[in-house]
Amino acid sequence: MGGGLGTAIVGLLLDFSGFKGTLTVQPDSAINMLHIMYLIVPFALDLIITFILSKMNVEKANAEIKEKLGKSENEVVMESQN
Repeated sequence: MGGGLGTAIVGLLLDFSGFKGTLTVQPDSAINMLHIMYLIVPFALDLIITFILSKMNVEKANAEIKEKLGKSENEVVMESQN
């Protein structure tokens, strides 16, 4: 479903920008839309994801869980290996 929706969105954006598959040379608006879709949008999403991941504190959460369970690091490691 996601692949179909993504393809539909790309098709609509290219249609709105004046892209015609039969043309040998595409209009500048279509080239600009391709740059936006394949360069700018992924870069912006990468920045957002990097920011979100930098705010995650997995080690702190793991330490709190271990403390709550009352187990040391070695006990948790031994249990995961069994």
